[in-house]
Amino acid sequence: MDSRTAAHSLNKIADVLDAVGEQKFKSRAYRKAAKSILSLDSDDLAPLLASGELADTPNVGPATLSVVRDLIETGESSYLTELTVGIPEGLMQRLFIHAVISASQLVEAVRRHPDVTRAEVAGDIRRRLEV
Repeated sequence: MDSRTAAHSLNKIADVLDAVGEQKFKSRAYRKAAKSILSLDSDDLAPLLASGELADTPNVGPATLSVVRDLIETGESSYLTELTVGIPEGLMQRLFIHAVISASQLVEAVRRHPDVTRAEVAGDIRRRLEV
């Protein structure tokens, strides 16, 4: 796993966190980690992970290190997959591009109806986005 790909995944996690209304400090942490990982300019992060250098990288904390470790070991992020369960990729892109529904409205809707599944929320968003 190279620095650029890992940084892209961390930035995508930050985008999803913003889109679903998570607290801003979380998305900022992922963006800062992405910038730090990118600055390593490495074609292979595995040796840096093994040596502990990655853990010592500024702005790379336990949560972001876990994501990068997952990326190195499996080629994908289980955390990113978990965040986007039930939300179609095209729908996420439209949310980012058009910002039709504010993240705070979505979070409030889920809080008011705790029995609502992510798939139902995604379906509601899809209906609102249809033109």
